[in-house]
Amino acid sequence: MKISIITPVKNGAKTIEKCLQSVKEQSNENSEFSTEHLILDGGSSDKTKEIVFNYRYDGLKYISSNDTGIYDAYNQGIKQATGDVIGCIGADDYYLPGTCLNVFQFFKQHPEVGIYSGAIEVSSGRIVQPWRGIADLGGARIFHPTTFFRSSLFESVGYFDTKYKIVSDLDFFLRCKKQGVVFEITKKPLTHFGLGGTSSNSKSTIKELSKAMIQHKIPFLNRLFILIEEYLRWLVR
Repeated sequence: MKISIITPVKNGAKTIEKCLQSVKEQSNENSEFSTEHLILDGGSSDKTKEIVFNYRYDGLKYISSNDTGIYDAYNQGIKQATGDVIGCIGADDYYLPGTCLNVFQFFKQHPEVGIYSGAIEVSSGRIVQPWRGIADLGGARIFHPTTFFRSSLFESVGYFDTKYKIVSDLDFFLRCKKQGVVFEITKKPLTHFGLGGTSSNSKSTIKELSKAMIQHKIPFLNRLFILIEEYLRWLVR
């Protein structure tokens, strides 16, 4: 089994080395699987390219990307990936030890599952579990940096919809749910997430989240509850 990891980056010299190191370490854990790491560089003007080229290991590929945003970069990477399973993480994220081994063993044992996702570790060291209850949108509201997909899903469900700049991952998960894709969620943290990025813009997030829920015909009271919760989370931050 091969696991392909897609990392879009632009001027990520301060953080990308940790990401690269984490993927390199995953590859050495079990000879039954291999990793492929595609770096999609959207035009870095810092030392990102130099760091990547000095950090070579089997499966690492640097690709100069002319993209329209993070989800367009993910789509480009997915189309060039050759793995059986795909993971998507940012240049300021990194996998925790044992993540790819855990993913390999899970998919090998559960051929019926299309999406496997876990908890996330944030900068404070706190472990955050995916949403539960009314806010989980039927189990589709999970963290994309901790999520792994069978590559065949993108042929049957389609790619990330680039009209969404922040919540295209949620839109994709909701489309998977509609097509009956089997999800499995573990409480185990798989990824360390670097807080920030486009999703930290509350006004834009709430606007896109509302648009996506309307498109997927989420009931009004559910939408209202989720938007209030999102706004309160922003206030707490």
